[in-house]
Amino acid sequence: MDIQELTPDTILPLAELMKELWPDVNMEEEVSNNSRVYRDPLQTAFLMKQDDQWVGFAYMAMRKDFVEGTSTTPVAYLEGIYIREPFRQMGYAQKLLHHCEEWSRTHGATEMGSDTDIINAVSQQFHLATGFKEVNRIVCFAKKLK
Repeated sequence: MDIQELTPDTILPLAELMKELWPDVNMEEEVSNNSRVYRDPLQTAFLMKQDDQWVGFAYMAMRKDFVEGTSTTPVAYLEGIYIREPFRQMGYAQKLLHHCEEWSRTHGATEMGSDTDIINAVSQQFHLATGFKEVNRIVCFAKKLK
């Protein structure tokens, strides 16, 4: 098992993994976004490889805006974390999270935020099991205007 920080060579594999996690994303846009992430010192991603196969990623950003439940700035934000199905329940996500925490500390963060869909019980369990505390729940609404 190998964990690598985002490089130009891993921009496409990261986009492919993101497409698995978020099926509605556009691959061209994700490749372009990941290229920007690579060049931005306040964002990064870590990719995990086992036996020449990409098995997961974690995507981080340093946020200077308000992050629910935090009191400092900047706040490290776990924008996404994903492990392919056959590799789950092996501690890989925790290993990725550890790299994210180390990266966050080197960028001056003393707190980390994250979020997940209200119906994503697996993600909620992961967050709680790795030391996150639930700080809020919201229900969002939209309305078309005539």
